[in-house]
Amino acid sequence: MENILLHPDPATVFADPAMAMYFKPLLTVLGETPVHLLTREGLIVKNEPDYRFAENYCFGFGMEAGKYRLLVPSK
Repeated sequence: MENILLHPDPATVFADPAMAMYFKPLLTVLGETPVHLLTREGLIVKNEPDYRFAENYCFGFGMEAGKYRLLVPSK
């Protein structure tokens, strides 16, 4: 269990710490490539405007220097 970090600091999980408003890090499995387990709070809102990190704007995550960055559609 020494390679599992519970409730890590969002600054160690996200390339953009502002993502912590929408995604909550639950744990990190430490290793050559860290793996972060996340959760989201709240309900899915239909007809939500397109704003950063909104449910209808989330397409997954990419790994960058051991931190997650949000993948968003190009406009």
